Amino acid sequence: MRVLFFSLLLVSSNSFADMAMRAQSKMSASLAAPAPTYQLTTADIKAHNQNILNLLTVAETLKVKEISTYSNDAGSIRPLSVTEAMSKKMTENPKWDVSLSPTELQTITPHLELMKNTFGEKTYGWAWFLKQTGKTAEAKKILADLFAERSAAVMTMQGTFHHQSPLIPVLEIEQALAPLSTADEKAKMQTKIQELKVHVSNLKDYMINT
Repeated sequence: MRVLFFSLLLVSSNSFADMAMRAQSKMSASLAAPAPTYQLTTADIKAHNQNILNLLTVAETLKVKEISTYSNDAGSIRPLSVTEAMSKKMTENPKWDVSLSPTELQTITPHLELMKNTFGEKTYGWAWFLKQTGKTAEAKKILADLFAERSAAVMTMQGTFHHQSPLIPVLEIEQALAPLSTADEKAKMQTKIQELKVHVSNLKDYMINT
């Protein structure tokens, strides 16, 4: 009889504990902050989707075949992923000595403003489009500024743990800028690069050869 009493007491205690936990769970759920919602106009959505389509049109003109993304859902593609794929394609010909055909230029020309806004007007990518469309002086100015900025960034480094040389971003600009430069400008760039190499080779914990 005593055993039966304690068994019933234990069952009752467990049932009461379960009820208390369920009640607490419901209360916590009711107190949880609702998921944020955002109101997008249909015009915003259409403009975004149209921009993606236009970016892809230009990417295909540049012979981009694949785009890296963090999702296998094609509907989640972001403009940044498309521009990164185009930038990678541009660097396959680092000297920029291959021009688009008249047909290809005709395809990308309506989307130049989108390219400027998406890449940024002071970037390697936008300079590439300027060069392709005959605005060599503007492209050269952007590249020269990038070369100076990246060189200055390397000179401020006091150490590095990178497995990739910090000179690579500078050399990327130098290769594109050299064909647009005079002999004197090229010589000055080479002098700067030698200065950078010396600085990089003296960095603390530097793990690669220059």
